[in-house]
Amino acid sequence: MDKSTHLRERLIALAEGEPTIVSLVALDEDSFVLQFESGLAVEVENLTDSRDVALTGTIGTPNASERLRVYEAALIYGLLWRDNGGVRMALTEQQGVLVQLAELPALDMTLGDLTAVVKNFADKALIWRGFLEPGVAHGSSPGLLEQELRA
Repeated sequence: MDKSTHLRERLIALAEGEPTIVSLVALDEDSFVLQFESGLAVEVENLTDSRDVALTGTIGTPNASERLRVYEAALIYGLLWRDNGGVRMALTEQQGVLVQLAELPALDMTLGDLTAVVKNFADKALIWRGFLEPGVAHGSSPGLLEQELRA
């Protein structure tokens, strides 16, 4: 079985077995979107040059008054890559949308492990979305966010 077919079958099984996922949409042969009941969409992209897949979750655009706080937290969070499963934050462009990214060996994982990792990724994205809301955790240090997002 080729990698694309194997990935599609794994994602169908994941979506059917995880009650917080409301739909799985194929964008093309190598890209899918898992839609969670929370409203979060996680894109799963087959990285054709490796056995890994990439997860991408859109967080949102920080308000101008919150950018420094959010960017500092995202950079500090980047230092935690050993603790957070390699989850990274990025911007789509200058002053653009904040996105959460991760690469994982989805085809080498058990379905249970894959489900746990995808759910954890989605949970972290929701924490970040809450952090972007004006006034949420305002005045608190990025360390507070780090504690919430570890593991």
